[in-house]
Amino acid sequence: MRRYGFTLPELMISMAILGILSMFLSDMLVQQNKAYTVVDQVSEVQNNSAAIASLLEHDARETALLVPEAAAVCGVDSNTASDVLYFTDGAAMNFANEIRYDLGGLIASSNPSLSGTSAVLDVDDVAIDDDPFYDTDGDANPDSDFQIGSGVIVVDRANPDRGAACGVVTAVTLGTNRITVDFSQGSSGLLARNASHNAPDHVAVPATVYRVNNNLQLLRNSLVLAEDVEDLQFSLFYDVNDDGVIAAAENPGAYSGPQYIPRNEDNRDLTEIRIAFVVRSRAPDPDLPDASFQALENRNPVAGTDGFRRRVHVANVRPRNVGHRVD
Repeated sequence: MRRYGFTLPELMISMAILGILSMFLSDMLVQQNKAYTVVDQVSEVQNNSAAIASLLEHDARETALLVPEAAAVCGVDSNTASDVLYFTDGAAMNFANEIRYDLGGLIASSNPSLSGTSAVLDVDDVAIDDDPFYDTDGDANPDSDFQIGSGVIVVDRANPDRGAACGVVTAVTLGTNRITVDFSQGSSGLLARNASHNAPDHVAVPATVYRVNNNLQLLRNSLVLAEDVEDLQFSLFYDVNDDGVIAAAENPGAYSGPQYIPRNEDNRDLTEIRIAFVVRSRAPDPDLPDASFQALENRNPVAGTDGFRRRVHVANVRPRNVGHRVD
């Protein structure tokens, strides 16, 4: 009986073909995995950008609803770190039957101390529109328009040209209508009054604060809004001389403008807010070795390359509730 089998050359040729196919398939799988990773990271960056932009632009557009124009915006403008940005908290306002447009918690002291890491503000009522929105004592009943972990903006309602001060609420004492504020996460101090100013009328206004922490997390008040946010920057446009033209000196926070200092600006002249942020991928891409930090507004560039994929979002928003009031 004859027996059939493979000769040695046939086996060697078969092994060579199988090796070539294996190498081809392995390379194809590696490329597909890299493509999937890139698409996944790009999609995540795009989704984060869309969510961040939606909330930021909404809060910028609706800021100063039913509260003094002087409280429309406040924050910290940094050229070595991410900016900190405050808008008034429209969610805390019930405008269904409200006819007042300068709501705020009237501060008992005519010259409150707004410096240091902590300041205590005694206000006439922590529900500034008589309809509390937040539950601060955990009994499931709203009791305050100020929320622990959110922001507060302090202005002189009678003298809006004195600017603003802002910080984060660390405690709300309901019985005494007392708010404890950390001004180290904002900007402290109003501009000194002069002889032309009226008697001070300091009020505290509930606010929403955006900031990026050391873990590259974008926080909205005390909640993490998005991961892998590398930078948040803003600049403001003021038409101080009412000529319809924004000069460089009227554009604080921008690359060519002065640094934004809240106590030096009158928000009644605010015409536009530009918000810019950078979202990056979770991990560097070896195919992008030359990718580097993207400096926006007056942020100083960071030297070196790191390979991270980035998406930059810039939006210009005109606040609806500023510049249209008649005294």
